[in-house]
Formats: sequence, structure tokens, C-alpha cells
Amino acid sequence: MTRTAIEQLLMPNTYVNYMARVFDDHVRLVAGTPLLPEEIADYPNPIPVAHVLTCVKNALAIAPTPDWHLPWAKSMAEHFHGPVTMALVHAPTLGHGLEALVRYMPKRVPYHHWQCEVDDGMYHCELVELIEFGPVRAIVIEIPILVMHEYVDTICGGVIDGAHVEFKYPPTKYAESYAKYFNCPIVFEAPRNAFVVPESWLAIKNAGYEQSSWQTAVRRCEQTSSLSREQDTLTRVRRAIFNYIESGSGQTAPPNLKSMAAVLHVSPRTLIRRLREARTTYQAVVDDIQMERAKTLLGNAHYRVYDVAGELGYQDPASFGRSFKRWFGMTPGAYRAALGVERR
Repeated sequence: MTRTAIEQLLMPNTYVNYMARVFDDHVRLVAGTPLLPEEIADYPNPIPVAHVLTCVKNALAIAPTPDWHLPWAKSMAEHFHGPVTMALVHAPTLGHGLEALVRYMPKRVPYHHWQCEVDDGMYHCELVELIEFGPVRAIVIEIPILVMHEYVDTICGGVIDGAHVEFKYPPTKYAESYAKYFNCPIVFEAPRNAFVVPESWLAIKNAGYEQSSWQTAVRRCEQTSSLSREQDTLTRVRRAIFNYIESGSGQTAPPNLKSMAAVLHVSPRTLIRRLREARTTYQAVVDDIQMERAKTLLGNAHYRVYDVAGELGYQDPASFGRSFKRWFGMTPGAYRAALGVERR
């Protein structure tokens, strides 16, 4: 699924309704969207992802502090997830609740995908970014992870010393604020965005478990779930590309279509068909990832353009320059100049 397709997906109105209660300047909050300032506090309909992200970007510009979203996320953690909240409240164990959150949250926040794995006795609930978020990246990642944190904290009675949070990005300007909202360590520049707990915690019983309510909640979640095979294929492809690049094998260029199909244990024809059903192509997915990597690396003053080209698997910096201009309409040097980055 392409970025454009994801941005057209609908989200519940809850995010924007909550922002309207946090910020008084509704005109600036909805600038750049077709939403009306006088309706935003009680807007009743689902809202396209693109408009929600625009409102989040506007909120960042008018917020008195860059950590405005943390108290907001903490206060709303138990109140806005529809049938998912019901499933969390009535799940038999912590593990059942986390599985429900990971499985059904993409319906409500379709620009992320959640996945879980056990590694060395630790249970990683990972948030996979399906698009680039620019200046609001930390906000849209920290809100759902704080929601998960609040759930675990509640089930464990406020004692979660064995857990930790991982963020792929460097420390934010408000990093000192995290201690007010997270009861566990934060690891920056990690391999993934994730909430991590000991695997043994999954068996912790939920005092609020009620069998009929749990079963009803799961049925409702299943009825509204939109985690399609196409989105799952896209997520697996993106994750496999990043794993390939980060494997330390010295291969910095993404694998070709045939190699990726082998990794996913499908034929190249099947992979092509599934990505076509997701309204994208393998080359479009690769280009999207390369674009994200190029922007990140060019923002690092320690890299020359020559180095960035090599990191992306280009043998010839001129070829990288042509690709970059095709992606962004400017040269790598011009992009770096626009950012105000001077190589050290």
C-alpha cells in the first residue's frame, strides 16, 4: 500500500476530538484540512489519515511545549479505543490483552502496524512505521506506546521495573519529561520502536477478566478489523528489507524481487500479485524506504553525499544524485542546504 493509499484510509474521529479539547485555537488546528473549526470538537465522522496527521503537525506548532502529547496520551489511554478497550479491560491475562492490542489497533491507527516476537526471554511489542511522519514522528509513535505502557502498568499494579521502551530515534528535546509518564527505562536509537516486557509476565492474570465480556469484545474487534493480507504483506516486505540492510552482512542495497520472494517463502509472481492488490509495487516499496534512509542520512552532518550514496548501495554517487532528484525534485546538496546541515 502506497503512502497516498494509507493517507486516504479513515481513522476514528477521537484523535482530532481530543486535540480540539486540548487546544483553543481551532482555526490553526485544522488549517490545511477541509475540517471546520466550529465542528471539530464534536466532529462525528471518521477522518482520513492525511487530515489527522496535518492536525497533529498543526498542534505541534501551537503547543506551548513539545511534550504536550504525553499527558494527553496518558489521560486518554483507557478511553478511546472502542471495542479494543473492552477487550483490554476484560482479557483473561496480560498476554491476551497485549495480543488484542497488537492485533486490532491497526484498524484504529492504520499508519502503524504492530507485531510481536519473543527474543531471549523478552516479549517485544513492536510498532512498525508504514509511512514517514516527518516532524510529528515522535508524537505518533509515543502515543500508542504510552497507551500500551499504561495498560501493562495497570495490570501489574504500577510495578513494571522489568519492562523498558525502545525508540528508533535519538533523544528528543523533552527527553527529561519521560520520567513523569513512563515507569520504566527508555532506550533511544534502538533497532525498533517497541514496548518490551519479560515473557513470563504474559501469564499475569487480569483482575477484571469476565468471560462473556471478553468474548463479546473479541467478536466486535474481529468484525471491525482491517488487518488485511495485503497490508500484512506490505509490512513483512518492509520489515524484511530493513532486516536485510541492518543484518551486518555488508549489503546496503535492498534485495531484488526474487530474493525478497525467497525470504517470504512465496514465488515472485505471488509477491507481485499481493503487492498489486495493495496498490503498490516492489520497486515503489524499495524507493519509499530508500527515500526515508536518504533523508535521514543527509540530515547527519558526519556523512558526505558520497557516503550516503554508498550506504544506500549506489556504486556511483551520480546515480544516487539522479535518483534523489527524481524523488524530491532537488539534488542531495540542495536538500542538505535547505536543512541547514553543514558537513563536519
